[in-house]
Amino acid sequence: MTLTGLYNVLEKIRAGVPLDAKDQDVKERGRVLILKDLHDQIDRATMQAYGWDDLIPLFSSSEDDESKKLDEIILERLVALNAERAAEEAAGHVRWLRPDYQIPRFAKGAAAKSGQLDLGETVVAIDKSLPVFPKDKGEQVMAIRAVLEAANGPMDAAAVSRAFKGGGKKIEQRVVQALSTLVRYGWITALPGGAYAARRAA
Repeated sequence: MTLTGLYNVLEKIRAGVPLDAKDQDVKERGRVLILKDLHDQIDRATMQAYGWDDLIPLFSSSEDDESKKLDEIILERLVALNAERAAEEAAGHVRWLRPDYQIPRFAKGAAAKSGQLDLGETVVAIDKSLPVFPKDKGEQVMAIRAVLEAANGPMDAAAVSRAFKGGGKKIEQRVVQALSTLVRYGWITALPGGAYAARRAA
């Protein structure tokens, strides 16, 4: 098993090329379909991060022509975005991810006056005003329901986990369990793509 071999088979699967016995063996032993699913999740998340939700229907298409069209659109947008950011930085405007840390160390001239990178509404900041994740399991379920009801839109388990003070990965498994309970009792709705939304009163 090599990475090259795994990705060669992955490309054949994406292109709809029939697999010979050797490729089929690599596919099964290398769990290539799991690799494909992980890459698909990363691609969707990347499109959402860039605000390119309009491309997701093309991404979901199994048509070869649609896939080529999608690649071309993404490449065009990335080239345009790169040119835009390069022009900004040449003019001294840098979108720092952590300005308080980065500006004193790396900024030069006008770049020191630049703003923070806008990560959008999907990122939950670490904030002292965030609620504490309850220790009691019953209270956890209700606290998660309250977070979803207060949200502006659907959230996945990772986003819900970050909505609690000191949350994140360490409580994510418990959040996943609580979300399943909320869905089972009809208090929230499970949406495609692993997101959840509160049910609004009629």
